[in-house]
Amino acid sequence: MLGGSVFVSATLAEMPRQKFYGEDANLKATYVSEDVIVQLGDHSQAISPLTLTGEKGLGASADVSTGNWNIKATAQRARYIFPVQERLAFSVGYATSSTSTASVNLMHRNGYYQGSIMSLRTLSSPFGPTSKLDLECGMDNAEALRDPSCSMQFSNSSRRLSYRLGAQRGSTSFPGAIAGATQFSEYLSFRLSRSIRLDNNLNVTKRSLGGGFERSNLFAKVGVTWSTRVLGGSLYVSAHGVHTQNAYTTLASSSDRTDNTLRSSLGYHLRRMGLTVSVEQGTSRSSSEGTSGGLSRIKSNYRYSPTQSWSINGSWEMSSGNLSAMALKQTQHQIGLGSTLALAKGWTASATAFRSTVEATIRQQYASLRGSITRTFKTGRTLSARIQMNHSAGRQEIRASDYRLAFTTPLASPFNRAQSEANILRGRLIDQDTGAPITGIMMFSATTSL
Repeated sequence: MLGGSVFVSATLAEMPRQKFYGEDANLKATYVSEDVIVQLGDHSQAISPLTLTGEKGLGASADVSTGNWNIKATAQRARYIFPVQERLAFSVGYATSSTSTASVNLMHRNGYYQGSIMSLRTLSSPFGPTSKLDLECGMDNAEALRDPSCSMQFSNSSRRLSYRLGAQRGSTSFPGAIAGATQFSEYLSFRLSRSIRLDNNLNVTKRSLGGGFERSNLFAKVGVTWSTRVLGGSLYVSAHGVHTQNAYTTLASSSDRTDNTLRSSLGYHLRRMGLTVSVEQGTSRSSSEGTSGGLSRIKSNYRYSPTQSWSINGSWEMSSGNLSAMALKQTQHQIGLGSTLALAKGWTASATAFRSTVEATIRQQYASLRGSITRTFKTGRTLSARIQMNHSAGRQEIRASDYRLAFTTPLASPFNRAQSEANILRGRLIDQDTGAPITGIMMFSATTSL
């Protein structure tokens, strides 16, 4: 269980006035070996769908495997979410076969979502290596048998058919965002021929927390994609019909909206360049407000690589109508441009610019300019710096900037096991251009430092 490597990363970032577009400061140390992963500082940890699914926080976590057993534990506190969330989780898993595992999971949460849950989870491949079945059910109160929380995910794929099914239910006292919610999702892709593929997607969510509050959401999409090779590139054309329904009910009011949209896309891609154009036309209707209207959107994405080390990408979008369930009729224009250049000696530089204009009852503008540079050293260390300037005008005038400095380095593990003479790798590294010996190099084989 010993041996392995230690990685340390540090990010310094200014807390921006416009938090959504800014960065978070964090410090993280990770120890990785063949059987053990330990994380300290700002990190994310996944336990199971009903407990922790990868939330980020400040704390410590461990993932240890020995034989058929796997143990995970984490204690963390969210630093950039208000109200503050505190999470404590523990999991013990056992591999019953090469394709099946079972685990018992515990989680306690303090903050906006507060409470504890214990769950039993099984993972298996019932129809071969391309299939996966993930089942989990949990108890979070004394009435759990009457009001359980459960999750199911199933996926399978073959040469012509791929599909996913998902269902999730949260009890009314569940300590998380799915409290009182029932969700179902489905995705299917079927290849009729080498050039024609059919696909559909369905998502249904219903949530009731008592007190007269209810919410329901429906998303359904079905379409066809045709693709072929033309002049050394890939050409595709797709058409999809989309139907959405959203309804909200409280003691004081209710609202609903139904959208029907046709999405059409055309794309052509070569090795060093590509262009995609998509058009949406549809209608929206609200029976509670007695309103209806149209919506339209056209957008394009372009990429071009003049050389192997230089890439340019751009995007443009224009839309109008009732663009979201909560928005008034509006017109929106967006344009973005970015470029990345790989330089000599491990340097990489990039720059992006973005501008958006929304016209409704008032005119709102937002612009952002970002530049970054990264150096990757032969020793595995990475140093990066980024600065971003934001400007918004309309309801209020805001000019702000934020920065980000990050450093990651691998360290030799203080727990390396003694190696026998047969397991020692000997040799010398030389510079390919000059032939001179190189010193101070750290090599990695799998997760073990050499």
